[in-house]
Amino acid sequence: MAYYYEERSRNNIAKLATETRKRAREWFDWCCENKIEVLVYETIRTLEQQKLNVANGKSQTLKSYHIVGQAFDFVMSKNATVDWGGYKTATAKKAIAKAKSLGFTWGGDWSGFVDCPHMQFENKGYGTDKFSADIPKPAPAAPQKTGKQGVFAKTNLNIRTKSKWDSPVAFIIKEAYYAQIIWDVRENGWVQIEFQGKKGWFSAAVDVYWHTKNPNVLYTAVKDVLTRADPKWGGKPSFRMKKGETVNVIGKTGAWLKCSKSGVIGYLPDDKKHLIKK
Repeated sequence: MAYYYEERSRNNIAKLATETRKRAREWFDWCCENKIEVLVYETIRTLEQQKLNVANGKSQTLKSYHIVGQAFDFVMSKNATVDWGGYKTATAKKAIAKAKSLGFTWGGDWSGFVDCPHMQFENKGYGTDKFSADIPKPAPAAPQKTGKQGVFAKTNLNIRTKSKWDSPVAFIIKEAYYAQIIWDVRENGWVQIEFQGKKGWFSAAVDVYWHTKNPNVLYTAVKDVLTRADPKWGGKPSFRMKKGETVNVIGKTGAWLKCSKSGVIGYLPDDKKHLIKK
């Protein structure tokens, strides 16, 4: 699945110097593969920004590795929530250890001025990692595929106007909606996506972002019901259903069914008192 801050993090990582960017991407890919959610919230920093940080006590040097593209700042996250106190958790320790194994120095190990969000790649010294054109890593197995492939979005996906993360959003495909990958039109590890007559670009990493089998199961309302925005009673209401109305169920969260109606998500208990499989 795509995590809440994945796109923002990848856009920030893309701004780093060449070798730092390569290793930061490897680290971030590893975090995603191991279901560790992080937000990379800052990479490049101007000298003026750094002067301000020194002035307000957020930093102690004007020779910051952020200025030369050899550092990033991160925070642990869970969906849209960030945890500024989460650097001592078991999950964070695994992520930090992985970054160190890739050659990064962690600011949480420093004595005196401890900087837990900070990771820097010193390379051969300050300013030794140069910038070069960004060439995204091609997605595995994409070159062997041709024609069109029907898929279903694992989460809401921002389809882009061009084959890169920082290009404008052409349109959004809602979770569990059907689209087609056009494998004959691809570049830089991206493929063209066709959805309801519109075309745009998205990463060719199918297993990360798409279901290859239809996740939608049709259910019928046993009575008039009000779904919830979260899988719990007493939470914010989502959409209403009348008795006999059908709805797509796109998965389960614990003992709750995850329902989708016109792209809006709502939850109901899987107790056969509210919904039954059609």
